[in-house]
Amino acid sequence: MRFTIFAFLLGAFVCFIEAKPAQERLEQVEDMIMTPEQKEFYDQIKNGRARRDAIKDKWLWPKGKVYYVFSKGLSKAGKNLAKDAMKHWEEKTCLKFEDIDSMSKKPKYYAEFKFGGDCRAMIGFTNRP
Repeated sequence: MRFTIFAFLLGAFVCFIEAKPAQERLEQVEDMIMTPEQKEFYDQIKNGRARRDAIKDKWLWPKGKVYYVFSKGLSKAGKNLAKDAMKHWEEKTCLKFEDIDSMSKKPKYYAEFKFGGDCRAMIGFTNRP
């Protein structure tokens, strides 16, 4: 159950952000989708060649606020699972999640939860609309 919650939470960290550049090559490692730069950093950490605190500013959501929206096709069960995961991470970290569905002016960057038949997500804030 924790793995499922964690995997779904990863979706909150830039899961299928809108308007990704078509030419950008993304890499998938298990259930994580990364930019080439993130993949290189991931490999360095995995092999002990980089410090984890180097990630501090680069891929964290600004001010710890993660804006999100649910896609129209996401089931009620999927939404509830995502909400439970977000609540868990708000209680355990300094992250705050804010639903943009009712906002009149949408933020430029946000995560979108949607069902795609499998479980995978972008990792961290990628500064891409």
